[in-house]
Amino acid sequence: MMLGPEFEDSIQECERFVSFKTVTRAQITSVCKPRFDKQRER
Repeated sequence: MMLGPEFEDSIQECERFVSFKTVTRAQITSVCKPRFDKQRER
């Protein structure tokens, strides 16, 4: 899956509530992407 720069910035924000050292990039994506999608709906 290709992620745009907007999503990449959001990944960095997401790292604040997900322990980056204990999860993989794929897990961060699965956890965080739904949150970003909800933010876009506002």
